[in-house]
Amino acid sequence: MKTSRLLITAAVTALLLTGCGSEGNGGPYRAALADGQPLTAPAGGWTPGGSVTVVNPSDLRVTFTVTNTGSQTGTPTCTLNATDPSGHYSGWDSAALKKPLQPGKSRSGQIDLAIDSDGARHVTELTIDCT
Repeated sequence: MKTSRLLITAAVTALLLTGCGSEGNGGPYRAALADGQPLTAPAGGWTPGGSVTVVNPSDLRVTFTVTNTGSQTGTPTCTLNATDPSGHYSGWDSAALKKPLQPGKSRSGQIDLAIDSDGARHVTELTIDCT
């Protein structure tokens, strides 16, 4: 069951994002949650209906924005990591934007992260690294 869920998640992600393009990475890039929330959940958790959503016990949907802060057009690859404070519940995924991103421009992306041990609701920390 977990394998089929991962394959479905990968297929959905592939529709939104694709592998690294031949244009090069350009950059540097700045990434943030699309609604501006912090990458560490506030005391009450992330805003319901915001950029971080528990889809089901095993999946966390993260909507983020990447901005090309460099002087060259590039196709950024973004890696998202999610965890709880103990490190017991965690997950990660990475993908590249479909189209090159010009300097000074931003684009949104969305990734569903599979979280270990049905721990999506326990995740409190995210990192987003785009290169």
